Order: sequence, then structure tokens, then C-alpha cells
Amino acid sequence: MSFRAPKTLPIISLFHNPRVAQSQQAMRMLQERQRRPSGEDAYRLDVIAPDQLPTKDQLQQLASSLHGWDALLADEAKAATQHDALSVLLKDTDALKRPIAMDWDKGTAATNMTDLENLIQSRWNQAKNQ
Repeated sequence: MSFRAPKTLPIISLFHNPRVAQSQQAMRMLQERQRRPSGEDAYRLDVIAPDQLPTKDQLQQLASSLHGWDALLADEAKAATQHDALSVLLKDTDALKRPIAMDWDKGTAATNMTDLENLIQSRWNQAKNQ
């Protein structure tokens, strides 16, 4: 007798700030595109509120996906080094630029609507091939 573990949906996290218009737009796009025509979800959406701090591991993966720490910092946040950026981001919820969408399974992130569209399309393409 064989056993096949059930498939789990990939997770896309949205570091969200409802006061930011682009973040609201990103949330709508992710919600609208989550369900495939078959009725199944293409991914699970994990919304991270502005008062939630990311973990050190999350920040490191985000920085790697976005090719540097500067892409994570809000315009008002300042950091001279990577170490400073990490320290600021681990202490101050306002220091993280939002929205940021992260597909943890693929290791890709998006900070603008064009990149978000590509991230979602990549998820849809993978779902079609399974």
C-alpha cells in the first residue's frame, strides 16, 4: 500500500499597509488572482499587517530576493550598513517598505505592480503544469 501526502499550496506573503494605495492595489490583485477558473486556489495568501515585524530569516530572504537591503527600507528609514538595516528592520515596523510580496517557495519578491503581476503569473503557470 502506498501513501501520497496531500499537496500543500505555495504561500505568497504580502507585507501590507492598508494606508498605502499601492499596498491596497497589491492586496486586491493577489486576492482576485488567487482562485483559478477550476475553483482551486493557485496559492495561499498570507497577509502580514503593518504592526507585525518580520523575522530575521524572512528579512534575509527578502533582501536576497530583492538584491539588497535598500529595497526593504522605507524612504524615512536610514541605515549605513547591512547590519544597521537589519537592526532597524527588526525593531521598527515603520522601517519596512510596504507593499512587498514574497513567494517563499520560488524565492522571488515584488515591490511594484509589474513585478507582482509577473510573480502571480509565474505561480499560475506552475499550477497549470501540475
